[in-house]
Amino acid sequence: MYATVTNIVAYLPFLLVTGSTGEFLFSLPIVMTVALVASRVVSMTFLPLLGYYLLRPEEEAEESLEEQREHGFFGLYARQQNTRSNIVGNSSSLRSCFLRPAS
Repeated sequence: MYATVTNIVAYLPFLLVTGSTGEFLFSLPIVMTVALVASRVVSMTFLPLLGYYLLRPEEEAEESLEEQREHGFFGLYARQQNTRSNIVGNSSSLRSCFLRPAS
């Protein structure tokens, strides 16, 4: 709030400039004031309203873990992990068949 007021007050002296420079700079403080006030109004009213409607939690129930494992990236990852654990498990059991216990 103070930054907005500071910027508006800082550019108001441009309204006091005379001559051709004053004519050229006359619209600058007016446009800045209108833009900053409009920005403040939108940020305090419209954006919270927009956030309220767009960021509401979903009313649908989330899928269970078993349902998620059946499709999508999570399903692919879960299937890949199961395949790897089976391969590692099978290779370790095969390796134990060929190893002789120390005597």
